[in-house]
Amino acid sequence: MTFFKDLDTIMKQDFGNRGLLKALPDNPIQETLNTLADARRVILLTGFPVRLSDGSFVGETDGPLGTADIAAALTALGASVLVITDEPAFSIVSDVVCYRAPKAKLMMLPKADTGDFIRNCIKTFAPTHLISLERPGKAANGHYHSMRGEVLDDMITDSALFLSEAKKSEPPPSPSATAATRWAWAPTAT
Repeated sequence: MTFFKDLDTIMKQDFGNRGLLKALPDNPIQETLNTLADARRVILLTGFPVRLSDGSFVGETDGPLGTADIAAALTALGASVLVITDEPAFSIVSDVVCYRAPKAKLMMLPKADTGDFIRNCIKTFAPTHLISLERPGKAANGHYHSMRGEVLDDMITDSALFLSEAKKSEPPPSPSATAATRWAWAPTAT
């Protein structure tokens, strides 16, 4: 076994006994590492809302921590990093990113004029990479869902436009990039 195969095996441990991970194909860990080594400008998109028993909601905590670690690693490699989240997760994302990756920039995804914000962000920051961590993706039915099937639309700012806009403005590939890893997009399973 290689380091990357061992890492893939570790990542597929199913501590929650959900039965979802063993059927996944091998992760392109080495290819992702290679392309991120060439990253110059990276947008990290995070924020997954959790509804509390009183009906209010907050951002979950594992996405922000992973985002801060990735931001720290990428800024250490010399990349410019822009972390974007929406209002429910902003406080915790701000705290961990400011502590762990103080060179990273942080922005809140606005509820109004979101499309203009996203297009402007992609145009002005010109990311070479876009990574989504613990951020729900829009399902085929046009809604955002939790893993339990709960509709999250009232708790989340629509960020689906990031991927399509980033793909439209795709920069020339780096020497080590492959078609699969040019955009390091890791959507949350829904």
